[in-house]
Amino acid sequence: MIKFKLTILSILTLLLFSCTSSESSENKISSETEPTNYAETPVNAPANNDSQASSVLPQRHEPITTEEKKYNGDGSVTVTRITTDGVEVKKSDETFFPNDVNDSIRAPGKEFVTSNFDEAYNYARKAYLSSEDVEIASEYLKKAMSYFEDAESDADDVSCDDARSSASDGYSYAKKGYNETDPSEIESFAKKAMNEAENGKSAMGDCKRNKERGF
Repeated sequence: MIKFKLTILSILTLLLFSCTSSESSENKISSETEPTNYAETPVNAPANNDSQASSVLPQRHEPITTEEKKYNGDGSVTVTRITTDGVEVKKSDETFFPNDVNDSIRAPGKEFVTSNFDEAYNYARKAYLSSEDVEIASEYLKKAMSYFEDAESDADDVSCDDARSSASDGYSYAKKGYNETDPSEIESFAKKAMNEAENGKSAMGDCKRNKERGF
């Protein structure tokens, strides 16, 4: 009887041990297979520190001149010249009529150009008519000075002394008017500058005719 009880007790002990081992094994498997949760770390987007680019002012450079030719139906050629230094732009047109076409083709821009005298005259005249407004008249005379400088260079290119002298005098009168604050003096100097522009253009024509005659 005692032996029988011991046998039953042994069986119960084995069953209890078996259940305990099974539960421990399941817990271990569960802990191994359970996924690990990681908290997502928020990532802040980098701040946009780009500042608005400031406006870049145009830079002045050596004058650049471009030239275009247009052949007209009457056989003449219109030459358009555009000069810019990056800040200011000057444009001039000159039409060479049939007798002038060959000269203009041989040496464009070097043959008795009078367009700068025309522009100098126009701006000097505007100053003359606006002499009561000193500021506006001064701006016109400043432009006239620039065109007189170009006209003097044109006269140098063809060795036309009279035209060169008129361009130089015209520049001088325009500059004096530019520096004046008295409307009557501005009017007077602007008028003199106009006359020199006309004289210079006429002198260029004379030089051209003399060249054609072989003088």
